[in-house]
Amino acid sequence: MPHAIMVPQGSSLEALPNELLDEIISNLSYPPPSLAKIHQPPSSTIVKSGTRDLKNLSCTSSRLLEVTRPRLFTHVCFDLRDVDEFLSFISASSLARHVSSTVVKGQHPSDDREDPFWWRRALSYLDPQRITVIAPPSFIGKMTGAQIFEEHSWAFQAPLQILQLEQETRSFDPPPLSHLEKRSTLLEARSWSSLLFNESSSLKAYNHYEYFLFQVPSLFNTWGSLAYVRPRPQKLTSLRALSNLTSFRYTAVFPFYNHVKLVLNAVELMENLRSLSVQLAPCEGDKATELEQRGSMDPSDPWMEIATGYSLIGHSVSDLGSRGSLVEFCACDYAFDPLRTELSPILEDILDDSWKPLYTQPLLNIWSKTTMPAFKTRWLLCQEQTVQEAILILQYSNMASTSTPYSSAPASPSLAHFLLPQPKHGQASTPGTWDLKDDICKAFKSPAHSVFRKGTVIGFSKLRNQAKENDDIDFLGQVTRSILAAQLGKTSTSSIPNAKTYIIHPANLDIFSPQRLLESLLSASQPSALSRDEAISHLDTVQLIPVFDMAAAVQAINEVSDTLHRYKGERESQQARQAESTGNNDCSFFLVIAGLDTLTEGVVRASSTVRGTAILSYILRTLTQLSRMHSSYLSVMLVNTSGVGTMTSDTHVTPGQMQQRRNPRNNLLFSREDGLHSIFHASEKLFPSLLMRTLEQGIDAHLLLSTVKSAHVVEVIKDRVGNGVGRWCTWDKRIN
Repeated sequence: MPHAIMVPQGSSLEALPNELLDEIISNLSYPPPSLAKIHQPPSSTIVKSGTRDLKNLSCTSSRLLEVTRPRLFTHVCFDLRDVDEFLSFISASSLARHVSSTVVKGQHPSDDREDPFWWRRALSYLDPQRITVIAPPSFIGKMTGAQIFEEHSWAFQAPLQILQLEQETRSFDPPPLSHLEKRSTLLEARSWSSLLFNESSSLKAYNHYEYFLFQVPSLFNTWGSLAYVRPRPQKLTSLRALSNLTSFRYTAVFPFYNHVKLVLNAVELMENLRSLSVQLAPCEGDKATELEQRGSMDPSDPWMEIATGYSLIGHSVSDLGSRGSLVEFCACDYAFDPLRTELSPILEDILDDSWKPLYTQPLLNIWSKTTMPAFKTRWLLCQEQTVQEAILILQYSNMASTSTPYSSAPASPSLAHFLLPQPKHGQASTPGTWDLKDDICKAFKSPAHSVFRKGTVIGFSKLRNQAKENDDIDFLGQVTRSILAAQLGKTSTSSIPNAKTYIIHPANLDIFSPQRLLESLLSASQPSALSRDEAISHLDTVQLIPVFDMAAAVQAINEVSDTLHRYKGERESQQARQAESTGNNDCSFFLVIAGLDTLTEGVVRASSTVRGTAILSYILRTLTQLSRMHSSYLSVMLVNTSGVGTMTSDTHVTPGQMQQRRNPRNNLLFSREDGLHSIFHASEKLFPSLLMRTLEQGIDAHLLLSTVKSAHVVEVIKDRVGNGVGRWCTWDKRIN
């Protein structure tokens, strides 16, 4: 500990005017330690600092104590059990107006002395610019009005989380307690502009079987579910508070990608968001990964979840930049070289040229925006105390891409119209945007907006109907063959000599027989009709792999995986040898797996549900990993032949009737089983079994095929990386 500075009575230092003393003391003031530690695993020790210069100076004399006290209490910390005592001291010492940031600690969720409405009393005395709360998830939920799902808390073992709220300006005149008592949550107590949430680590959950079925205790389970509610209830205070935010940072350690999707759903509610930052990997020096890998977890699972999570984030950032107010995105995990190599191709493939990255380097901790040259990615190296942190920052711009030395100069008046809402090119502004026909016709050609994107797993399922089982199978075959035939007819047969389309199917399933594929190719709409010989030459690039059981299906998937890995290696080596890539980059691979659900049911009948679900989970993780690793040229389609839902008669409702039949009390939150619904079969529980729910978790975009009033309908019931949910069309054989 530094030695106290002993100042003799009447020294020349004490004789200085208060203004000079304040200037000297300001050099001993440092940012609060919580700012540097807030992205580390949540702990009450984030408020501890090894620097006590200001405190030591205040102990030297009463004169210096008087001058230093306002700065000493600029950043304060108190325990939730000591709110009244702390406020009494602040009031008696007349220090309230000097408090600019507050850290509040709560340790015991069951302690009655920790009042979730503590902020009413505190904010009637104080008006801090920033409030940081370190508390158990359940307490944070009560404080923000969000119901926390705690049934799986034992799997995550995350005792604390961090919520930080910040406002742009302070009023120095806090509202009275009577005014704050009318507010039900901390979110509406002030006009907060920035939110930071540290969700802690999900790493311990990876040690458990079927970890992806667990839900982390988090307020984003509630907020993310609100995005699915149509229409959204206007009285929810959380919706109004989220819509006012302009900055959001999300920190977690290895969150599941399906939970990342919930976070992104909540981000969609932040209508005025301009800056988004994410961190999904541990901080540098964190040994948690090494410690947990001594257990039963698969070491590759957490990293695969991060890669998939960033794929979802990239699509959301692209969408928010084009239709919202988002202008800045920070990927904090670029600090790690291995992750940087993994994440760069993911984000670069998704984000278009509207995002303008720049490369800068720190020079004596001074930024020089007028000399920043343009590069493909922007690396921001910011020095924070003694640690250099590298993060990726992308800026969205509607301006021309030309970079000049004057690019950071004040904007000319001619750019003012860009502040107005701009029409979205290529997107209809009419109610017809619900129509799915255009997406089917242009499948895999519009990755930014279409439901059919490369690098994702797309599922096709029929609704179980005992009376029309054969008709539904034929309908399922028509749709998938039509989409596949349209792609086969557009690709060149000379780009590579080997097969480019792999169809793995049960041996007794004939919807992908050579004859039916040929008929679909000949009937597909093309700029010029294909002759029979041309259609057969396209079929030469298709490899049919009939299988008799799940073991054969797993072996076939592994063989296709090996082929894709070899192609990737050849592609990268060829790009390294040539300045410009060759036509191989335009090559598209299609992997179609039909009847995976039927094969899994065979495993369940022969063994058990646990074994069947375990094998299915392994296959789905493999397919997800393949789709992400080869996202620029691979499309994966799952054709589920058993169907979803329960064996029912042919009943249906219209979308309008569906809204009337919903229970308003249950309309806010969906359970994991009932999170997906059909707009035409509202009463149907689509995924009643564990097997069906497991299959659904591995699908990014899910299309349901059903019959409504004798018409064949295709609708999107799930779109993990886009906004296609609810879109539909009637099926016509001539649709493509």
